Amino acid sequence: MRARILFLIIILSFLCWPASAQNILEWGDVSLEQWEVNSFENDENAHSIILFDVGESYVDENIEIIHKRHKRIKILNPDQSDYTEIKIPVYDDRSVQRLRNVSAQTINRGADGEAVKIEVEKDNIFTENSDDWEITSFTFPALEPGSIVEYEYEIIYSNPGALPGWTFQHSSPTLHSEYRVLVPDFLKFSSYNYGYLPFEQTDDDDKHMNRMSRYYNLAPSFANYTFFRTVLKDAPAVRDEPYVTSLDNYKNQVKYQLAGYTNNDGLYRSYMSTWDEIADELLGSHSFGKSITTRRSLRKSTEEIIDGIDDEMEKARTIYNYVAENVQWNNKYRLSTTDRAHKILEDLSGNSSDKAILLISMLRSAGLQADPVIVSTRSNGNVDWNYPTPRSFNHTIVLLQIKDTILLLDPVDDIIPFGILNPPSINGSGLLMRGDNANIVDITPDNLSSVRTASVLNLDSTGNLSVQLRSNYHGYDAIVHRYLAEQEDQQTYLEENHLENAPGSEIEKFELLNLDDSSKPLTVNADIVNEQYATVAGNMIYINPFFKDRISKNPFSNPDRNFPVEFNYGTNKQVKTTLIIPEGYEIVEIPENSSAQFSEKTGFSFMHQVAGNTVQMLLVTVNNEIMVNADRYEDLRNYYAFLTEFFNQQIVLRKTDDSAEVLMETETGQSGN
Repeated sequence: MRARILFLIIILSFLCWPASAQNILEWGDVSLEQWEVNSFENDENAHSIILFDVGESYVDENIEIIHKRHKRIKILNPDQSDYTEIKIPVYDDRSVQRLRNVSAQTINRGADGEAVKIEVEKDNIFTENSDDWEITSFTFPALEPGSIVEYEYEIIYSNPGALPGWTFQHSSPTLHSEYRVLVPDFLKFSSYNYGYLPFEQTDDDDKHMNRMSRYYNLAPSFANYTFFRTVLKDAPAVRDEPYVTSLDNYKNQVKYQLAGYTNNDGLYRSYMSTWDEIADELLGSHSFGKSITTRRSLRKSTEEIIDGIDDEMEKARTIYNYVAENVQWNNKYRLSTTDRAHKILEDLSGNSSDKAILLISMLRSAGLQADPVIVSTRSNGNVDWNYPTPRSFNHTIVLLQIKDTILLLDPVDDIIPFGILNPPSINGSGLLMRGDNANIVDITPDNLSSVRTASVLNLDSTGNLSVQLRSNYHGYDAIVHRYLAEQEDQQTYLEENHLENAPGSEIEKFELLNLDDSSKPLTVNADIVNEQYATVAGNMIYINPFFKDRISKNPFSNPDRNFPVEFNYGTNKQVKTTLIIPEGYEIVEIPENSSAQFSEKTGFSFMHQVAGNTVQMLLVTVNNEIMVNADRYEDLRNYYAFLTEFFNQQIVLRKTDDSAEVLMETETGQSGN
């Protein structure tokens, strides 16, 4: 009996080990618990599970930051996992960052349970340069379902103020993520935590601090060290969802900023910047503010461009159009400029900020008030306005003020009209830098976007459909469709963006009007035939009247969402449809006149009217609610479920003639829709 009780005590004590003891193991050591991890709660799409992800950063004797990482992943499905290949980026400048001590291996379980380790050979670790980055990559060998992979590396940061942050969530669920930071007391850092999940409350920080304090190459302190430790356990994956700016906005993270330092004389110096200081630094920089110039050659070029124009707004429009159309964008969003404005004008090419700085210089040369607004594009993530740093930004737009009129200009591409922003730039707010002041300005789209479609659907008794389609795109919708039309040949653009709900369509003729004139709406005209769209069954014909702009599938299929839905810009779509039904047929069913509201800013309505063999329909959908928070997600999902059900309705026609021809019920047409 005593032996049985002792056995139970041993088992219970093993089961009650803290998660860190179970999950974080030395290189190559795999516990029984890790071999048995095969799923993550409520995540059927988990093709891999991060068993642990541990990072450490400290300042060494050379006053550089040493950043270490050890990550271990269980591969459930090698064909679908994001962790079969690893890429480690560092800046392509060894004076700023250096990567070293990269190791990786696959661990498989042998027939008798032993661990079989297959190392990634050094010859199979590759490094290549990509833009401003040096990317080291490798793939794991001998992968099979149930493999465990791990890798570790170190990055040296030459700037002791550039303490790296840590991201705790990824595209795979994470059982344990932990970041430890140890810095000498002559450097003072402030930490900032982000995310929706609560971080773990830890009670063994002293143990980890004491262990890191014994590193042989640790920078000496005046008296003590500052230690940060942040832990997150059982974190669900964060995966891409429809209508989201950047997933990094919604992952649990920790960031650090140097607040100040103590010099050799024992005097404390504040380092924490304000937004005014950030603006002053940027405007005084040769890679930004000093690039703005009104030197004589640039003034002369500007005067030639606006020669004969007296109206100030027309001057601004003309200068904007010149920069947008004639200066080639290199497709790079950058905060730093590559040269001064007059050189950009000579070269007629540059990055996103080059074009903005040139526009400011030319507007000022014309006697107009123009100032830079630095922004973070949507894919670059939101700006934390409590955390002043220029590293949050990657693009520049222009604030133009003429009397009481204020416009934001974005000359990055010639498809962007004067006074309208490039959609990626619409990310909440930006930093206006004017003189000695910096002000946060809202960057929210006005409701300039709309689509107007008129279509005539002519249906014959065999189910063949001929369509005359005309769509006009205004504002942001025009920008998006001009961009799409530039990426493909025009016929492919039409098939993928206008006929996605009508497979089997053949385009007889088409034209795109004003494709190169962003001051006018983009117009799409097309004549289309389709022998598969309608379904003929005996004396019945079934046809979906929503040939274009149909919501055929709910974009919000995920039942749960922990972050907002972000629509970028508002839009108003109006579709007028005329359906001509075959002679000798009557309407049996037709979608009812309907309307629905998600909110005061978002809703739809449908009306129809029948006259003889013609059905007139008007469909209006309005979505001017730019952001929908997670607590309203279920309501939004239900609204789109209703729309999906509505748009999948059909008009049902029945032949009215009783002749023998109708009795040939075995004849059926082809099924589409």
